[in-house]
Amino acid sequence: MTEDEMAEGIDEEDAMRTGRPAPDHDAAGKARSDRSDPERMARKLASKAGRARAALRSAPTPIAPKAAMQLARNLAPLIEALKKARPRQLKPLQDLTRRAGVSADGDEKRLSRFRPPRDGNEAAMKRLARDPKQYLGLAETAALMAGLSVDQAALDLVVNTPWSPSQAGMASFDENTAGGYHRLLEQLRETVAAISERAKLDWYLDETRRREAYRSGGGPEDDGWCLGHPFADQLDNAPSVPLLFNEIGRMACEAREESGGWREADLVMLERVHFGIAKLKGDQVPTGYFMLAPWYGVVERGRSLDGTRCLLRYGIPSVLDDEIMDDFQASEGGPWVRVTVRVPAGKSLPTGPYGRFAEDDPFGFEDARFVERLSLSGIERALGGSVFHVMGAWGDRADRPEPGFTEAPPGTAAAHVEAGLVFGYAHPPEKAFTVRGALEDSAVHHLATFKAFMARQMEMADDRAQQAIQDFRDGPDRMRTGCFDDVDIPLQTETVEE
Repeated sequence: MTEDEMAEGIDEEDAMRTGRPAPDHDAAGKARSDRSDPERMARKLASKAGRARAALRSAPTPIAPKAAMQLARNLAPLIEALKKARPRQLKPLQDLTRRAGVSADGDEKRLSRFRPPRDGNEAAMKRLARDPKQYLGLAETAALMAGLSVDQAALDLVVNTPWSPSQAGMASFDENTAGGYHRLLEQLRETVAAISERAKLDWYLDETRRREAYRSGGGPEDDGWCLGHPFADQLDNAPSVPLLFNEIGRMACEAREESGGWREADLVMLERVHFGIAKLKGDQVPTGYFMLAPWYGVVERGRSLDGTRCLLRYGIPSVLDDEIMDDFQASEGGPWVRVTVRVPAGKSLPTGPYGRFAEDDPFGFEDARFVERLSLSGIERALGGSVFHVMGAWGDRADRPEPGFTEAPPGTAAAHVEAGLVFGYAHPPEKAFTVRGALEDSAVHHLATFKAFMARQMEMADDRAQQAIQDFRDGPDRMRTGCFDDVDIPLQTETVEE
């Protein structure tokens, strides 16, 4: 067994969910090293895909209707990617059915048994194909024809199914073994699909990647955008909405602001959760992602961040001589405050999966951001906590869904988000600020500013072209003469002898 195969013994998503780091290094360091080693990432992808293929091929048939429905949903983006990649081919789907062995004569209608029906009732699901090997053949063939990664296609096909490497050991797809997040998953997927279509995010995300555009946060001169940066982070261009803070750990301390004395306080380690729409490597369509980043704060001893004034900042605390001195900002906005925190000697604040970074890299926490693809395991990782603090103004902080009100477990962040999406749980009722509405506003803003920026670029390019033409016409050109140009002929002063 190779080193990579041994590392696969603890699945990445499982390790992130449970907080168990991979051997010999913390999760944040592992994520950074993987990103800097493409060959290692490719080997891990191939290993996971191999496990998914083996699970599908050994699955007893016929499979459950709900499992077939999930495979059909996962297959749909791959088929759309094939149609988009081969627009000039008249009938790519006929070719797909022949190559995948679904129809010897290329009957495109056979694909209807592998497409999710709009009506998701039990009768409609029973009409779907029940052999997972056929779905695998279609997924891999579509990826091959579209020029996509076949290994990634195999993994995309098994997302949120019993055959996913991240959900190994699930006894049955029908059992509620993933924390009751199925309804929230469907709601978020529908939200992503609807916003992507209305805001034309497929075009926007493709164009920003192709042009190496990135959001600069600048002023009116550049409309907040810049071009030509090969290392532009696609997540920075992703429309997103802040959801909440998960509390990772806390410890008793003493804090002192510049204008006051020492007081009892708690130093709290947090994980900020954003939800956004991005198109990262391997995505055929805009996809939902949870974006996770470390924060920490100071709050009154024993109090919740929601119940009192708290001071927050991004990053991981750096303790020197049992003290921390940093600039914090109030959670609801306001001025920055210089605070000194005195922690008990010999004790350290739990930092969860983010670990600690080398002292010679004081800004290393900038690379500590994680992303979780929208899936059951992603929801469990990002929203499964029971100690959380709502960000912004969406939702009523005092309200927590009662048992039976949501499918997600009561008291979890997932239940709070589900309530806001499914039941219009946000307040005030006259114009609720919901996750869905905020995300759509963000998408529209991103698209509008990018279009305005590109229009300005075209206008400036046209102005430069016109100026160049004018300069060419106005400037003297000693190498250019014509038959009508004035030519000075010197006078002859010598006589010519006859």
